[in-house]
Amino acid sequence: MQLNHFLTGAAAVNRQNLFDTYDFGVPISDFAANQNTLFLYDHHALPNDAKIRNAAGNNGEIPVIDAVQATENCDAMNVIFVKNPQNALRQCYALVGGQYQGYHVQRWMRIEGEGAHGKISKTTPLHQVSRFESISSCFCEKS
Repeated sequence: MQLNHFLTGAAAVNRQNLFDTYDFGVPISDFAANQNTLFLYDHHALPNDAKIRNAAGNNGEIPVIDAVQATENCDAMNVIFVKNPQNALRQCYALVGGQYQGYHVQRWMRIEGEGAHGKISKTTPLHQVSRFESISSCFCEKS
């Protein structure tokens, strides 16, 4: 599989360490000290340490490093906050490279019905939804 046109490696950073290093303007959630953040790197943004560069770009186990080291070669850092509001909701994340630079997250869901009356349905095709529709529908029963 080739993704090197926009992705050259990955590393993990403890979420508590990341929030201690950078002020994102949002409160940190519980259990942050026990959870990691995934960093994906393009082109020359991998950390300088050769051992970490090799591990991060090797399709093996993702190395866990600190926030300062993880961002030492990042000229820009795009941060996306995600949470699964309901354990029954199965989420996927698609990172599309080689496109224009967008600064919003598109939300696609398998919703049957509209707005607050919608519900998740395994048989409904994925379609783009508004933020309001996706928030209200996340808490509905699955069909």
